[in-house]
Amino acid sequence: MTTEKEESQFRQQGDSSWNILRPGFKINNTSPWEPPPQIGAPEINKPLPWDNISSLEDLALDLATKASGLASQIPLALHGSIGGLVRTMNCYYAYLLEGQDIPPSDIDSIRVNDPLGYSEDPQKREMQRAAGAYIKVGYAIDHRQDKHSDNVVGVGYLKWLHSEYCRHVPTFFSELVNQSTGESSWTPPGQMRIDSLSGDWLYYDDWVRRAYGKTGLSRLKQIETLGALYHRLLWVRPFPTCNRQVALLQSYATLQECGVASSLWSVERGVVTNWREINNQLFAANFQEELRSFSVSGLTKFCEFFLKICIEQIDFMASLFKPKTLLYRMRQHIDEEVRVGNLRKGSFQILRESLLTGEVPRGNTGEITGEGERTARKVVSELLNKGYLKSGSPHGPLILDFPINTVEQWLPGLYPYFATRH
Repeated sequence: MTTEKEESQFRQQGDSSWNILRPGFKINNTSPWEPPPQIGAPEINKPLPWDNISSLEDLALDLATKASGLASQIPLALHGSIGGLVRTMNCYYAYLLEGQDIPPSDIDSIRVNDPLGYSEDPQKREMQRAAGAYIKVGYAIDHRQDKHSDNVVGVGYLKWLHSEYCRHVPTFFSELVNQSTGESSWTPPGQMRIDSLSGDWLYYDDWVRRAYGKTGLSRLKQIETLGALYHRLLWVRPFPTCNRQVALLQSYATLQECGVASSLWSVERGVVTNWREINNQLFAANFQEELRSFSVSGLTKFCEFFLKICIEQIDFMASLFKPKTLLYRMRQHIDEEVRVGNLRKGSFQILRESLLTGEVPRGNTGEITGEGERTARKVVSELLNKGYLKSGSPHGPLILDFPINTVEQWLPGLYPYFATRH
């Protein structure tokens, strides 16, 4: 298990290849791949020979099988509750990648639209606004409200992601600082990079559709090439700012389009918890022996590594939601809450039923608790008020929810050690 000291070092260590964003500080938009490549350069735009790479095929099939297994493991009625929890987690890890350790409780208060959830501290409030922006885009992808979703690899979709994200974040997130002059400029949401090396984005759009889109590849091949798509976006960096957020969101949307992603697991957690190795492999895929020459073997290895990360995250979530072990952790926590008087007797019985069946009719709660209907109504009311349950209407069925204060006890390891110590 990772120690508190090791986790603290993980949080504090920086790398010049990543933007380290701090409230009130200017964004340093440096990258290990300066200057940006010209889009029309043949070595940039040459897709890999994807045929006959059995290792990628095996991993893609494994990912699809395990994603389907995770979805069937959890009652459908709970997918929405877990999806909200995962969007909070995605947001947390996406900003941790940028050097921002936003408390999960601060993010969750925005997710549940708590009007009192915004901090009075101006800097914290700004970061909560940024967190809300990432969650909004993730929600739109989950519920197929994203524009240009018929082609998630194309320029139109990238512009929508960048625009939808940046128009909700604080201004300093879209501010670019010239390292030579110190002058800063603001990037309008959705505006792609325009400079002498940016090349022709229409050419790139046509190429990326054929190289990585559904018009040029089967769904299985799209899964196989997911890592290459992520790499190429970070390589060309189509926007002056926020490219890493766009790359993560595009990877998630691509998995959704291929039918293997769901709101039940997170690409972001896998990327951040493996960030050192990802950084090394991204660089290895960029350079072979000659400067700025792509390594086909390096890019293939990165694709394999990226798929392994996805599979690792599916396995992790599947282990957390095994009914027997999850119920054991829930019972330990709820029994303690009942013992100290924070919850009423009979709470665990209702929560257990909601986990196992997905939905609990309100009329059944008296029988489930064994305490009678009147007492059961009080138990239900308390669980609803404290976020353990939710319902679509005053008389609708009860669905298990995951309040942020239960995560450490119910779902250990979802966040790093230091995240739950704020």
